[in-house]
Amino acid sequence: QSLSTVYKPEDRGGRAYARALEILARDHADEPRVGNYCQSLSMSPVIIREEFLRVIAKRSQDRVVKGNANFALAKYLRTEAAVAELVQRPEAPIDFDLWGSLNQMSDDERRKMEADPAAFRRQVEQFQAQYQPENLKFLKQVDFEAIRRESEQTYARVLADFGDVAAVPAFGQPTRETLADLVRKQHQPRPPAAPIPPRNLFKPLDEAYTAAVKKAEEASTAAGPDKPDPKAYVAAAPKWADFGPKIWAIAEAAPRSPDGFDALLWIVRHHMPFFDMGEERVVVLGKSVDILIRDHLEYIGDHLDDRQVAEGFNGWHPVPAPHIDRVFRALFERGKTREIRGRMGLMLAKHLKGEADFVESLDVRGADPGQRLEITIFAPSYLDSLRKTGHRGLADEATTILEKVKADYGDVADRNGAGPTGETLATVVDRELADLRTLAVGQVAPEIVGKDVAGKPMSLAEFRGKVIVLDFGTHEHCGGCKLVYPRLRELVEQHKARPFAVLGINFGDRLETLKELAAKQEVTWRCWWDGDDAVHPGPITTRWNIRGYPTFIVLDHRGVIRFKDLHPFDPTFGPTIEALVKEAEAAGR
Repeated sequence: QSLSTVYKPEDRGGRAYARALEILARDHADEPRVGNYCQSLSMSPVIIREEFLRVIAKRSQDRVVKGNANFALAKYLRTEAAVAELVQRPEAPIDFDLWGSLNQMSDDERRKMEADPAAFRRQVEQFQAQYQPENLKFLKQVDFEAIRRESEQTYARVLADFGDVAAVPAFGQPTRETLADLVRKQHQPRPPAAPIPPRNLFKPLDEAYTAAVKKAEEASTAAGPDKPDPKAYVAAAPKWADFGPKIWAIAEAAPRSPDGFDALLWIVRHHMPFFDMGEERVVVLGKSVDILIRDHLEYIGDHLDDRQVAEGFNGWHPVPAPHIDRVFRALFERGKTREIRGRMGLMLAKHLKGEADFVESLDVRGADPGQRLEITIFAPSYLDSLRKTGHRGLADEATTILEKVKADYGDVADRNGAGPTGETLATVVDRELADLRTLAVGQVAPEIVGKDVAGKPMSLAEFRGKVIVLDFGTHEHCGGCKLVYPRLRELVEQHKARPFAVLGINFGDRLETLKELAAKQEVTWRCWWDGDDAVHPGPITTRWNIRGYPTFIVLDHRGVIRFKDLHPFDPTFGPTIEALVKEAEAAGR
């Protein structure tokens, strides 16, 4: 009966307590006094108590014991949900009726507790401090809404199947009440929360944002589609100050409404292009992710293949996004199916790889905000956190997660936003691990062998001694790929007498289309044709594990990978190529 022994696992009494519960459940599930004891276990959530109540409620053949165990389990689950919500959401409203009835308080005592919520919360914190660490960890992770629903269902089952059973007291004298009497007296099921109707505030803002983006794109191509101006786009791009605060206000005011969810998803999907967001990006994105994990995690897991959800959580950003990994991590640890856990483990590892690559680019290329456009996107706090972990730390964690995904979920079918890919997660993981081990900056690039657009054999080895820009793209399905063509033509022309070459890898394009591009001199560099399947990349693109288009990888004259995702529109691109070409010329003298 000693409650203190529950909280001290290092104490013999704690071990004896756990062992006693185990033996009671195994050998004495039909003993009437066990029914009394079950009632005493519903006042504080401790893992071994829950396990005991579940076993007795399921195994006992004695109807009185079984009914009382189910009633105690319903009370226990209600308590667990309330404590878990207070642990996870300190701002959550307090169910004083629940706490009063569980602790058998008088009306006077309950009114005092309700009049001083801060004092009550301090009591809860002291209460938590006594828990075993593993029990507190459990409460921080439990899905309290699901537990609350299970409590309601268990109460309903008690009324339906055991309502006439005599209630046995935890302590004191027997009572003449039935379990139905106790359910009606102690528990009034909470009415389902009325859904907050959409207020139709989000849609007009989203439409206005889309129109503003279109204007910025028009401004960037004012000199012609072949002469895009990234700086003009940045100058005309929508401002966070015009859209973000209003959309965040919708999400904050009604996070569980359809409007609220759409607003949260919008912040996750569209936060990247705002160049005026600064430190607020980390704060707002962090709060949005907190709410999504708290209120919408199950929905996200069930809708990973919906287009909007996929773009937010199942796709890939050109540069890593702060906090998004917490959604992947939560679903990897708590997703309700193996498919969800496996897929989200893979996404988490990919995100960490992206952060590792980005940190490496900071080290190699520098971080001058005046020179690197993407640096202006990130708040200093996020950049500092990435640097603190470092490329090696992020890459090592990604490797560990990939190996776990392969071991535990390797047989799960891989999917992306377009549906099944025809591969297992094990196959994808092998490619990601190869990327980490053989396609990292500083590694010698693997050989590429195939045929060019004209049908002639072509290999990467024949260009050894030159600085190479590998351009992975798809002409027919990627507007951004076509926007870079003028810049690439300019580079080829500038360096035509020097050890430099642009080499394209095109997939998803019809061969006839690529031949027309070459004939019209829109593409003036040699390209491998990597097949016309727009859904499943060809062997070259697959081997290089390309995640988005266009992707540019720069090799030095020795064939060593020097830069990944260095875009030709980046202000540092030209000086970087010039420095590498000079290295190649010096080596060739």
